[in-house]
Amino acid sequence: LDIFWGDGTGSTLARFSYQDNYGGAGSDIRKNIYIGYHIYPGPSTYTIYFEDPNRNAGVINIPNSVDVPFYVESQLIISAFLGFNNSPILLQAPIDEGTVGQIFIHNANAYDPDGDSLAYELIYCKGSDGLPIPGYSYPTASNSFTLDPITGDLVWDSPVGCGEFNVAFLIREYRNGVQIGFVERDMQITILCNNPNNNEPPVFNSIADVCVTAGDTLNMNITAIDPNPNDVVILTA
Repeated sequence: LDIFWGDGTGSTLARFSYQDNYGGAGSDIRKNIYIGYHIYPGPSTYTIYFEDPNRNAGVINIPNSVDVPFYVESQLIISAFLGFNNSPILLQAPIDEGTVGQIFIHNANAYDPDGDSLAYELIYCKGSDGLPIPGYSYPTASNSFTLDPITGDLVWDSPVGCGEFNVAFLIREYRNGVQIGFVERDMQITILCNNPNNNEPPVFNSIADVCVTAGDTLNMNITAIDPNPNDVVILTA
């Protein structure tokens, strides 16, 4: 993998590890992990980026997608005034699945190890040289396609066509009201043409906002039900 560090230099990284069936059994997706180290010349703002020659073929909202590069970037600000900083970590996989005619909600499940604030922004997918892809469009919805800037909920209400779609968004990182960097995600959403067994998603029961002092213990019950009577719901944290 070729990565560019934003200071006019780049590196070719060997694959460190990989995971097949990423996203669940039967998946044809492989997750590859690359690790690299770089020393910067001094304080500045750097844009780290990666560009791959080809996206998947047949992406609905990207014309001739197999010939369009895949591009993502991340901003790193090195400053003595900011102090030590970690980028936001996204726990949810950048792949998801929905159904025609049913509301789709995805959350990257991002958190910041330093406790910095995060804000979300919907953007166009990028191609060659980091430019917006010509002819790209947000997925078509019967009502709306939005991204909540605070919670990070990507809500597609509701898909009107099936197939594979690509969407992208920025997660900006703020400390004391000042932006100190961002990460970018470009993800794949596969919309099924029909709903197997008329399945409906689980529904969480109401959860009240709570406030707890650092170091204290919080005990609360989280419950959910499934509209399909024979389905089992398993909650994980």
